[in-house]
Amino acid sequence: MREHWDAYCTLSLVYFLTFPECGGGDGPIIESVRRVAEDGFFGAIEISRINDAEASRQVARLIEQTRLQVAFGAQPIILGGKLNLSSLGRVPVALQPGSGRRVEKQRGGDDRPYA
Repeated sequence: MREHWDAYCTLSLVYFLTFPECGGGDGPIIESVRRVAEDGFFGAIEISRINDAEASRQVARLIEQTRLQVAFGAQPIILGGKLNLSSLGRVPVALQPGSGRRVEKQRGGDDRPYA
């Protein structure tokens, strides 16, 4: 391989695994995303929900000002909410512990990546 690896792929960071204190949508999100954006090593970041609307706007501006590609990771929402991605229902559902009953989950973070 004669070229640098970034000629073939984009190395990305799964943000909520690298900064687990921010995986629930709270914590030092702006500061930690800034660290990744300013690092220059990663070409993309996979982020999840950000609960604070102002922090979400600041992160969006920060990402727009960099060369970072961005992807939305739904794993914290799905796994944290014990949701079933394979459900045939219109929205993900969770199994109510001990009962085997399906309980519909209210839509929350689903539409934010598309807004």
